Amino acid sequence: MFDYARDFLRFLVSPPKEQAKALAVIKRMRLGRHYLGKCGYWRSLLTGRSIDQDGNPIPWMNYAMVGFLKERLSSNMTMFEYGSGYSSLFFASYCRSVLSLEHNRDFYELFHGQARANNDIRLVGDSIEDYCGFIKEGDTLYDVIVIDGLHRNECAKQCLDNLTPNGVILFDDINEYAWDEGIRHLKEIGFKQLTMGGLKPQSYAGASTSVGTMENFVPWRGNSNMRRPTYEHRQSPFGSSDGRPQSGRSVRRGRDSARTDQGAGRTSPERRTGRASDRRTRRCAA
Repeated sequence: MFDYARDFLRFLVSPPKEQAKALAVIKRMRLGRHYLGKCGYWRSLLTGRSIDQDGNPIPWMNYAMVGFLKERLSSNMTMFEYGSGYSSLFFASYCRSVLSLEHNRDFYELFHGQARANNDIRLVGDSIEDYCGFIKEGDTLYDVIVIDGLHRNECAKQCLDNLTPNGVILFDDINEYAWDEGIRHLKEIGFKQLTMGGLKPQSYAGASTSVGTMENFVPWRGNSNMRRPTYEHRQSPFGSSDGRPQSGRSVRRGRDSARTDQGAGRTSPERRTGRASDRRTRRCAA
């Protein structure tokens, strides 16, 4: 808070020309031409809700992860969500079905009335048995499990039996040390981790969200509704086309090998010039 006050005082005593520049930037942001305006950040601050520029609900996650989910989620997916909210409304607009748990009655009543027909929000107790173990009461398998509520470390351990073979775990706020145990457990059993961080709605601080996937598959591959990311090596960011992780170093090594193969049997102009000068030198010496 002291930093904000200091910057504001500095703005007040700055020359009129500098003030005009700052006001012009703020005006562009308010008009939505700036990134923060386009993603709806300013509107979320003014309304106190996690929404985009058009007023549509979005998860209370960083904007990079929200954009990633918009591309990857599809209408044939089933989702289980620990913790409800604006994210429940968002996920229900992309997935076939969403089952969300909520332990706070006020929060439950707020979003239960706004839920779509394919979004089932359940009010449960806040104990580990009632909250984390709820997913085990049925034998339903889910394509995506979101961990964004209570007891996240324990949820990461108890939800695995209800995850499909090609399933994905979405673990929010991994920048908080309290959840290190859950992240470490997923890594120990073979999950690969993709983390995105940045600013999120209604917040002045950055936050990180992680996507957890098993090592032997590429998540969400083959969904007809998914827009493919345009990477240079045309592979998923989680690994190669056969599901094995592929590092940038191996990609560069492949490109270098291809250049070597293409250049085999050909002589560069510099080398041709050097050989000609050598022949002339030998003639003069003779």
